[in-house]
Amino acid sequence: MQLSDADYRALYTMRVSTGRLQATVQAAVRTAEQLRDQIADVKAALKVNTAPDSVSSQSDAIDKELGDILKKLRGDPETPAVSEDKRTEEPSIQERVNNVAEEIGNVTSQPTELQRSTLTLAASDLQREVGRINTLLQRRIPTLNAALDAAKIPWTIGRPVELMK
Repeated sequence: MQLSDADYRALYTMRVSTGRLQATVQAAVRTAEQLRDQIADVKAALKVNTAPDSVSSQSDAIDKELGDILKKLRGDPETPAVSEDKRTEEPSIQERVNNVAEEIGNVTSQPTELQRSTLTLAASDLQREVGRINTLLQRRIPTLNAALDAAKIPWTIGRPVELMK
């Protein structure tokens, strides 16, 4: 069956919006991973330098939140499988978006209602996780960096480089 022009435009629009969602998921995953590396560097610096317990508590809380964000974005690869191709957890945001993208990528039929609702829910979940990442970037990481500076912890990734005296 041939699609009408309106149906084809709707399919094309969904493919474009799905591609944008995929790009946003990728950006969110990469940003969260980069922040996790930054926190690992902070934790290593805190092990060999003296700082108030509140600084360690801040870094631990941020690390825990990043772990939760990454689990929701890309899933937990360490979750035990219940069969060869299934895990016990819900599909991650990335899995849901990629699955729909694959399903609608090379077809000439209209997306199903399930595909539409899957993308709508994934977009909503992604918006929440992006908000959490942005809060970390804009508020919590700068606060942690200021605490590290105040405690005179040597440079770590993500902090301004200063000439050592």
